[in-house]
Amino acid sequence: MDASGEFAGYLRRGESQAQKYPGTEVADRIRRADPPLKARKDGQDRSLAPRPDWEAVMRQAVAAKFDQNPDLADRLRATGTAESVEDSATDAFWYVGPDGTGQNWLGRVLMEVRATLG
Repeated sequence: MDASGEFAGYLRRGESQAQKYPGTEVADRIRRADPPLKARKDGQDRSLAPRPDWEAVMRQAVAAKFDQNPDLADRLRATGTAESVEDSATDAFWYVGPDGTGQNWLGRVLMEVRATLG
């Protein structure tokens, strides 16, 4: 996200995770993490509270990704009205999680974005 609050281009994993904790040492540490998998793990530390509008920030980031990439938008549009189920063996909030009973928020956000693509 740039200074105006807009997403400018695709975010590296560390930058996207750092957006959870703007203006903090935690955000700086995540940005410096190498490899990107470490940034992801640091950003998913459940002992840290993300910014209160984190879900809205992620919705904006996902929408920006498709606004900035017409080919990707076409691929999402081509899924029609199919349910989007995002799979992960570890994350039961953004994905369906290890046992398939997660909240699937990324899938929901993708379906919301798809509906706005027309």
